[in-house]
Amino acid sequence: MRFLLAAILFISAVVVFTLIAKVVYRSSVETEFERQAVAALKSGGFEGLVVDFDQHDARLRGFVDAESDIESARSIVKAAIPVARFPEIELTQIAIRPTIPPEVRVESSSNGGSVRISGVLGEDGEGVKALLGARLASIAGGRVDNELDQNPKRLPLAAANELAAVTAELVRNSTTAEVSFAEGSLTLNGTVPNDGVKEGILELAAMLKPEEIIDEIAVVDPGSFLKKSTLTLTRNRFGITLGGIRAGKEGEVNVAAILKSASPSLVLNDRRTVGDDHIAGAWEAHAETILPALTEHLHGEMTVEFGEDQIRITGITANHEDREKILSAIQPMLAGNPNIEVLADLTIEDPAGRTGPPSYLSATFVDGLLTLAGRVVDDSFVTALKPKLESTIPDLLIKNTLEVKEDATPAGWIERLPVFLSEALSRVEEGSFHFSGSTVRLEGTIREITDKAILQNVAINSVPSGYTVENQLLHPDEPFPTPELLREARAKLSKSLKQFPIYFDSNSEIVNESGREKVNAIASLLKETGAEVPLVATGFADNLGNAEYNRQLSLRRATAVVEALAVLEIPKETITIESKGEDVSGVARSERWKARRVEVSLATATATATETENSETE
Repeated sequence: MRFLLAAILFISAVVVFTLIAKVVYRSSVETEFERQAVAALKSGGFEGLVVDFDQHDARLRGFVDAESDIESARSIVKAAIPVARFPEIELTQIAIRPTIPPEVRVESSSNGGSVRISGVLGEDGEGVKALLGARLASIAGGRVDNELDQNPKRLPLAAANELAAVTAELVRNSTTAEVSFAEGSLTLNGTVPNDGVKEGILELAAMLKPEEIIDEIAVVDPGSFLKKSTLTLTRNRFGITLGGIRAGKEGEVNVAAILKSASPSLVLNDRRTVGDDHIAGAWEAHAETILPALTEHLHGEMTVEFGEDQIRITGITANHEDREKILSAIQPMLAGNPNIEVLADLTIEDPAGRTGPPSYLSATFVDGLLTLAGRVVDDSFVTALKPKLESTIPDLLIKNTLEVKEDATPAGWIERLPVFLSEALSRVEEGSFHFSGSTVRLEGTIREITDKAILQNVAINSVPSGYTVENQLLHPDEPFPTPELLREARAKLSKSLKQFPIYFDSNSEIVNESGREKVNAIASLLKETGAEVPLVATGFADNLGNAEYNRQLSLRRATAVVEALAVLEIPKETITIESKGEDVSGVARSERWKARRVEVSLATATATATETENSETE
């Protein structure tokens, strides 16, 4: 019995000793492996890397300067410790060392009407991009060209919220603005209405704590920020109706008195509104000559619009002389304001009052031959047509088979035919263009996909008002229309989208990692449908703080989600942004975080129809 007990004790001692020796040996071997590996890495120029061994498995940790350095470091350790095994490169804990400061540039014009964001950011780039895009989109109405890129070599942008705040404030208060943040230097360029606004912007800029603030903000006359007065004259059988916005200051031109002086029996209906933020437009200084010329030389119904940078005239003149008198009356105004565009859609009446057969024309272009067929009152325009078109197509041949009928009614499109055909023939491989009644039909094969829209506009501007343009031009590479989503698939997609509410941190509009996963899931669902689906991104907030601030915050959250979806190639124009503000109904105090969210849903058929209807009305 004693012998058995002694044997057991002896065997136990041997086992324990063996285990201890094994552990000590293993630890010693791993320490030696690590020493050799670190020495080899140091010799290879990688002093910032650490190697951990677990038996014969090695893991590298630390920073390198470039992507190619990861494999180089791995090869060095493998050569130094050939008996070691290594995990896959994707599993190593090596990252690119950020050493280059981030760069951000924001450019805007027309008080945020057009905004472009560019630059390069680090690992935090996606969140900063969404933050800046959301802040500026609320000013620009969603029209933001966000071109920020990411590079692991770039350092994080520590003051992203402060940069977004100062940028939004400058863009909101400037006709044109430029913000540049690079190499620790912040450059601000813009025009603001007073010193108080400028000081506020510079105070926000100081919160970024840049190494240098380059102040190029100019304080300009507040009057330059005011809008110009507008005027619309619409004449029908009941008289003339005045529309538009009058200047809010005294001394404006008396439009009604000028018109009454030119036509004492004229019936006027003045529906203009007064804009306190408007000043006299350029047209007002010349109203006493322009307005009488319009009412005298335009016959029947007419519409004249004086905008800030455009004048549009639609109506009928008795002859070319009356048309020239109208245009001559406008010239003195254009001499002092060359940036104003004049669109005169004037139809010339038939002075003889002819009631014969209507004019029509077909122009067919195939293999360098243009064939003209149809009925016109005079075909002398063909003589002027040839040199005009030969400047575009040198080897063009023209075949005239037009029937001349002196009693045919003249057509307003004939005098503009050379301009239209010179554009059309240069943009089609072959085509036919038919002018008949009040319709223009375009048929044929275009050279570029964009030529279809271009020729649509050319045709509209080449015929009198009231004409219809039927555009049947085709391009071989033109994509097929996006299919509509069937009712069953729509119901399934709607149910699936409800599973992905995107939650936000308190007082934050940045889509976090969990939110990005849901955004990716939503984008995948939409792409699987193969259809272009109208969506609504609805933002919510909790009830902490100011209600109006929370409403704006929920709007920025919705915009940030739209920007994130756009990165995944979901078209922004298919998504409507809504803000529901605070929403804590049915939410326990401990679950207030559920109120800080964005829900992406399908736009209802009614909403889509209403939106389309409103767009057409506008």
